Amino acid sequence: MRNLRATALTMMLAALPSGLAAENINFVGTWEGISGPIYTKLIFHPDDSVTYCYVQSCHQQACWKMDYEGSPATRFTYANDLGAWEFERIGSQAIRGRFTNLAGGTAIADYGPE
Repeated sequence: MRNLRATALTMMLAALPSGLAAENINFVGTWEGISGPIYTKLIFHPDDSVTYCYVQSCHQQACWKMDYEGSPATRFTYANDLGAWEFERIGSQAIRGRFTNLAGGTAIADYGPE
């Protein structure tokens, strides 16, 4: 399962501009709780922007820059037409995520360094 997650995220991120990876800090996590596992990656860029990527069922995949509120160093949130995300640092090497969809369903993900 871990290899499947790593392979899916690697394929998904191949479309990102090259040369950025060495400057970014990447965390990976798996959402559990709403509709099966969703493998995700948070990419923290040197300009303080955050890119969120996901792959679900090996078919759906996307990446986008999160126009977040708060601080990636402590707690930040983001919302769009799918729902709301909340991320909180729970240690220097750990982030806890909570997603709430528009119907009120929730999922939790624990992120660690890639």
